[in-house]
Amino acid sequence: ERYSVDSVNRKVLVADDDKRILDIYKGIFMVDDSDQDGSSDNSPDLLSVDSILNMDSEMVWDVTMVEQGDLAVAAIAEAKEAGESYACALLDVRMPPGIDGIETARKIREIDPNIFIAMVTAYTDRLPEEVAKQLGGNFTMVRKPFYGKDLLNLVDNYSKVWSQQHSYVNMFL
Repeated sequence: ERYSVDSVNRKVLVADDDKRILDIYKGIFMVDDSDQDGSSDNSPDLLSVDSILNMDSEMVWDVTMVEQGDLAVAAIAEAKEAGESYACALLDVRMPPGIDGIETARKIREIDPNIFIAMVTAYTDRLPEEVAKQLGGNFTMVRKPFYGKDLLNLVDNYSKVWSQQHSYVNMFL
């Protein structure tokens, strides 16, 4: 796969066992979902789509959403086999009954050490230092609830940095 200086890899993997959270991600990344009826309750919600309405409408994301860690690992492996890469992964820390997000991240890094990873959690029982020991650093912790615009900015930055790194590497190939 080749990326020019002007192109950005907008391939994102999301893994969360909560279907409601996956629906929120769909809104954040404007994923077309024929099941959505377009209605909205006007209740304040840190995770709501309302917080991203001012984002650049030109951003088009290639988002894969799964409910378990093993499925996330499989998606990364399939992409690699196809000669593609995800720029980043957003992984819930707890995803019962399967492997947790930290184990998922570890397995993903074995397949693709260049992927940016954000561990997303509502719990405070895992310290970033503990996670860093298990993953070897190079990750971000994101607390739920999060603002959609903040998450979108994080993923946009991950995608741009990933693409810059790969465009420079490809210049020498």
